[in-house]
Amino acid sequence: MSTEIGASEQDVIAAQTAAVMQHNMDAFSAGDLDAVVADYDDAALVVNDIFGTASGRTEIRALFERLLADVFPPERITVEHTAEIISGRLAFYTWRAENASFGTDTFIVENGRIVLQTFAVQFSHLERNVG
Repeated sequence: MSTEIGASEQDVIAAQTAAVMQHNMDAFSAGDLDAVVADYDDAALVVNDIFGTASGRTEIRALFERLLADVFPPERITVEHTAEIISGRLAFYTWRAENASFGTDTFIVENGRIVLQTFAVQFSHLERNVG
């Protein structure tokens, strides 16, 4: 018995990942904190170079609350995706914004929820007023 995932099943998983990611990106761009957090699993982990790690929805909500208020407020900052790769459960993005010359995010999605996210940002200015 083979445990390999067939191409059509891999396509279905990738489509599910893409749908979760599109919802998450739209929610982030709109500054809709409830919708952003709804995409994460109860035991999800977010690792980043701004605020460190956040584990579980409560900590992830606090992280995104600070991120949307202090770093990327949607009314002032637009995030532009420069590359997107979705392969099965994996989503990888590069992006930039008015205050960031380069950013990268990697996500793992399982059962319609984000279970792991890493992100890093290179700010346009030498000074960071967050953290």
